[in-house]
Amino acid sequence: MGRKPSAAPIRAVRPLEGGLPLRTFEEYRSAGRLVRRELDDAERLRRELLHGRTAPRRFPPDFAGRLLAVWNAYVLQMVGEHLLDAVRVRSLGAVRPEASARILAFLGPAGRWMSQAAHAAADASYRVEERVHLPAEPPGWPNRTYGPYPLSTAMAAALRAVHARAGSTLADHVRAPVGDEEDLFWLRWLLDNAAAAIEYTEQPDLDEPSWSAMTAAYLRYALRMLFLFGQVAAMPALLDARDPTTVVSLVARGPSRTDIWSLTDPGRRTLWRSRPSARAAVEKMWAANPRPGATVRVQAQIDAAFRTGAIVFATDRTGERLGCLYRCPWPAVYEVRRPVTIGGTHLLPMEHFTFDALGEGHGQGGRIVVSVFVPADAAVG
Repeated sequence: MGRKPSAAPIRAVRPLEGGLPLRTFEEYRSAGRLVRRELDDAERLRRELLHGRTAPRRFPPDFAGRLLAVWNAYVLQMVGEHLLDAVRVRSLGAVRPEASARILAFLGPAGRWMSQAAHAAADASYRVEERVHLPAEPPGWPNRTYGPYPLSTAMAAALRAVHARAGSTLADHVRAPVGDEEDLFWLRWLLDNAAAAIEYTEQPDLDEPSWSAMTAAYLRYALRMLFLFGQVAAMPALLDARDPTTVVSLVARGPSRTDIWSLTDPGRRTLWRSRPSARAAVEKMWAANPRPGATVRVQAQIDAAFRTGAIVFATDRTGERLGCLYRCPWPAVYEVRRPVTIGGTHLLPMEHFTFDALGEGHGQGGRIVVSVFVPADAAVG
């Protein structure tokens, strides 16, 4: 049974894309103080638990989830801040589109991991591992096909800082009265591999044509090792996870009949149906769609992913629904909880996305837009 439409105005959002002014990043940057404070507090509790051990045992589930989530937030925040600092000195008050997208790919999910940590801290029954696929993967890091690049240097600096923090965490485990040697072995292994990869990026071979792409690969590897380190330090059982990148199996074909409202935010369909102007806009959109079958298939994949729990409706920092995209057909914005491929786009946990049938991919039936979403300039209601 569907939900009744709310009488409140519909909150419209838009993707934060393109070149952005530096002031756009101020809120994300200021969140770093909270991330580091929360990590300090969680690490203090970790040391207390480790020191009080009389036999090998795991951390309480709620604390393990909190520790894991705040570590992930810390890694993403550190990388995002270093990238932002790298472009700040070169910008004239604005950040170019490619750099903006890369920075937000880290700073955006950091806040969502902090939300998971806050839930775990406030509710002893909350289980992060039941809501997000673990171990989680960090955002991607693209190849570069030309020489040294400021963002690569900034990434390497961020990873060195994260590695130093991880070294302190490992030392806490080593000093614990009772430890698990196998866990310590794997934690050391992860840090050693990360250190070796970072060291390679600091010794560039400028005569090697493929150096840039190789450096990107080592940066990706070091990031993955450090991201995994904090998760395993909190939940050693994650070492037994054999397939961390499992893709949810989704439908290959769409339904035989097309519902013109199938792309619209499910919580708002009844409301939009009641508006003649909205119906006219939706009908016009479908009439102009060059590949309606492709559009229907992608939406069917979204619906299947939602039913399996691989994606959920995205929320803001207060827990309220983000809302719908600002334009016809007003699709919902989703948050990824398990790795999944939709419309040919591979999505990772904590990413936000929507399906835009009228954007750049209109000729292909629409496109999956992965971004940070912010309130639209124009109200919808």
